[in-house]
Amino acid sequence: MKKYFTIGEISKIYNFSVHSIRHYHKKGVIEPSYIDEETGYRYYSFERFQYFSRLKYLRSLGLSLDQIKNIFDSGSSKELKNILDKLKLDKEKEINEISKTIKKIDWLNTYYSYFENDNLKNVVYKRSFEERYLFQSFCEEIIALEDMDVKLHKEINSKEYSNLNCHRHFGYLLNFESLMKGKFKPISTTILLNDKQNIKSDHLKVLPKGYYLCFSTYLLNNNFNIDPLIEYINKNNLKKTKTIIAFEYEDNLNEFYNAIYEIQILF
Repeated sequence: MKKYFTIGEISKIYNFSVHSIRHYHKKGVIEPSYIDEETGYRYYSFERFQYFSRLKYLRSLGLSLDQIKNIFDSGSSKELKNILDKLKLDKEKEINEISKTIKKIDWLNTYYSYFENDNLKNVVYKRSFEERYLFQSFCEEIIALEDMDVKLHKEINSKEYSNLNCHRHFGYLLNFESLMKGKFKPISTTILLNDKQNIKSDHLKVLPKGYYLCFSTYLLNNNFNIDPLIEYINKNNLKKTKTIIAFEYEDNLNEFYNAIYEIQILF
């Protein structure tokens, strides 16, 4: 059997580039078995093969060269196990974040396709919702919609709430008496959160689980007309409300005022 193998031979055996093998030497990860003093050529004995093999496998798992060097230097499987345990936790966190992102994508796809159904327009209907969670910004004496929107964004992006995980799903909590007169009067502007928060704040609100009476309309422009909804509520003598919210559905991405809103009322 050959005593030494050149960098070129190691490169072909393990499909490493010559540059990478030199880099492993420079980083102190895998030292050559012998260096020719005259030529500076590096040579590796068969005993080094296990290091190249193990390095290739550990790199495929995502370990850094520094981590691999620590493992090789320690010569201990315990060090390897500690690093692998930490790597597993990191990968599980990544999977969790990817899963959350996929759920957001699915939610957003549903959001943008929901009002493609023309059967929902100008009719009163019911929808079942699980418990939902909101961040709300109180309108107080603010009249201009633009000022309400600025205030909402300023508050939810503040340091105190910057870690909240939310959908881009805006809405308004509404006043029932004004709504029954066909008037748009928001109590607060809102944005839908992904999940329940473990903090106490007047800005956080729970939308109860239940069947909501719904009606879609262009809430912010001159086409705002909820006569069928008012007629239905009066006809069925519905008076005591738990929650009234209007959620935006961006069927028009360019014009803020021409988006459809779905009014949802829980009695």
